[in-house]
Amino acid sequence: MRLHTQEWGTGDRLAVLVHGIMTDHRTWHELAPVLTGRGYRVLAVDLRGHGASGRGAYAPALFAEDLLETLPRHPELALGHSLGALALALAVEELAPARAVYSEPAWRLSGSEGGLDPAFFTLFKRSPELLTSFSRPRDDAAAEAAERLTTGRLTTERLTVEHLGAERPTAERVTVEHLGAERPTAERLTVEHLGAERPTAERLTVEHLGAERPTGEGPTTERPTAQRLTTEQLAAERLTFERLALDAWDENTALALSAHRLVDHTPEKAVVPSLVQVSDPSMLVSAQGRVELGRRGFEVRTVPDAPHAIHRDRFDAFVESLSGWL
Repeated sequence: MRLHTQEWGTGDRLAVLVHGIMTDHRTWHELAPVLTGRGYRVLAVDLRGHGASGRGAYAPALFAEDLLETLPRHPELALGHSLGALALALAVEELAPARAVYSEPAWRLSGSEGGLDPAFFTLFKRSPELLTSFSRPRDDAAAEAAERLTTGRLTTERLTVEHLGAERPTAERVTVEHLGAERPTAERLTVEHLGAERPTAERLTVEHLGAERPTGEGPTTERPTAQRLTTEQLAAERLTFERLALDAWDENTALALSAHRLVDHTPEKAVVPSLVQVSDPSMLVSAQGRVELGRRGFEVRTVPDAPHAIHRDRFDAFVESLSGWL
């Protein structure tokens, strides 16, 4: 499948970016101007089932084949996050970038402890506020809820046909027993949890975004610099892109990937100079796994006190961790 791509910049260097599950090319809106400022032309894909790309069957090998059908060979930099890192690793030998960066790679879809099931992510489609709390816990209660959700509480056995059925779970069917906490509401997920009130199209003006809300139909104007955006505006911008991507996401990707969750896709070796960037704590790469990756020829860097989407939630630390690789 030929994928939808977003392009920024006109530099002589080429960087390709591959997002994770539930999001799309918009997740890179802060990184793109950093790369274009360093002379890159940036291509960011929407994986199948995400953003403006087509739908179809879903499997790790298919995600990788799509990258090879869509992207030019020999980019200077290829960077993938989570599911995107899995797809990139399967395509990297033929894609042949000068350097590859794998941020929080989902090479084991069941997580480092084996208790994670991709089918769990379908819950976020019905409760976007839960995704925000899960991704960026702001207080002890949210952190405790996130910990419960990432330590195997929701396993394949518990997310049965009775829970999921043929349809997506609804708020009424996903009970306290399933989530381990009462389903968040807009009233309960306050500004303290979300970092900003959920933005509307009217609130996110051209002044905030520097361009109209992306439609996926063509290149967008580069995002304003951090100096022009306040912390609140940045949080609102990130949340808006996250919600737009979630709305466009086909949750069948998660259900299909559930069948692959016990397969270990960790590469046998680094076939190009490769960096693995890991959050700490990480639900995907264990401490032992980091040591093993070093033995296999990967450089491993850890970003302390970072959630899974380091590039989104700890952007400055994300860029600092890539020193020498951009």
